[in-house]
Amino acid sequence: MLTALFFIPLIGALSLLFVNKNESLMKRITLGTTILNFFISLIIFFLGVFLYTSLDILHSFISCLFLINTSNECNILIFSLIPLMTTSNNSKSLDPDFITGFTDAEGSFTILITESKTCKIGWTVRARFQIRLHSKDLPLLKEIQSFFGGIGNIYTSSKDQTATYRIEDIKSLTNVIVPHFESYSLQSAKRIDYELWEQCINLKEAEKSLTLSSLEKIIAIKGAINLGLSDKLINLFPLVKPITRPEFFVNKAKLNPHWISGFTTGEGCFSFSINGDSIKPSFSIGLHKRDEPLLLKILEFFNSKANLYSYGAHTSVELKISAKSDFNTFLIPHFNKYPLSGVKLYNYIIWREMVELITNKAHLIPEGKVKLRELQSTLNKI
Repeated sequence: MLTALFFIPLIGALSLLFVNKNESLMKRITLGTTILNFFISLIIFFLGVFLYTSLDILHSFISCLFLINTSNECNILIFSLIPLMTTSNNSKSLDPDFITGFTDAEGSFTILITESKTCKIGWTVRARFQIRLHSKDLPLLKEIQSFFGGIGNIYTSSKDQTATYRIEDIKSLTNVIVPHFESYSLQSAKRIDYELWEQCINLKEAEKSLTLSSLEKIIAIKGAINLGLSDKLINLFPLVKPITRPEFFVNKAKLNPHWISGFTTGEGCFSFSINGDSIKPSFSIGLHKRDEPLLLKILEFFNSKANLYSYGAHTSVELKISAKSDFNTFLIPHFNKYPLSGVKLYNYIIWREMVELITNKAHLIPEGKVKLRELQSTLNKI
């Protein structure tokens, strides 16, 4: 568009030269009229530039305010005051271990058992793999979907401002999702849920049509997955007893650095406390008590001597690193080399700048204190 507008004054100038060479036309067109036409062309050119730029800015503004779901099953327009976050500080695709680490933090493996009038035994079984985030991390979900070859759908909700990546197609689950997690194993207690979930899929796929015997086996396994059985299933299948959930043992192999960044993108928290002259940056991860061995492995990965803290009636445990030596020697070099994604990357960059300020003792001068306060006001606010 801009190229076309550029030629308007150029054509006017060429016309002026042509007219100068043609004496017969000079008699018809005055010099003043030609110059006037040239300046009108210039005005049109700059007006076009202004309109083009304005439309481009308007388009970017609208893109930040409105999130559009592009799934095949539904199209929902959502209004959001929070801009979409870019996924990472590089253009490379996500690493497979990052995907697994993020799934350990935010993914879920679910078996859905519902009544069906079309099914011979009156029940149907569906397997689901799902990741649900705040809608501001929609670009990250799209990148995960792209990693898996575009399978599944992304749904957005204006009610709770969430974005959900969901896969229920059995072929996609067996041909893409299962092979991925077989090659890049989950490291948290969620691995138990995955293994039980896969058993349910195998039972369902072993028969052409679901039998009552297979259904009851799946119900028994489902009783040990996630939140267990609903009251409805317990009442309708009173003779089916849930299996004992297998005990979780943490993998002895060293954690993959990409897994660490993926897991931190989902579960990590970068915080900064300023109370008078007391300035305390920290990095933390809180999990269920059953994942305490995993937190110890994360501390080992960062070569940190920090402690774990129990909370929530001792059902939860938190890893908390607050030593500046750990930040500058291990954490910051790691996350600079193996980037986080989405909103967590945004908050990490702010937190890192704050740590650098106090490391360089810039917080001891008035300008540094003001800068520190400014950064704190934006940390974890998106």
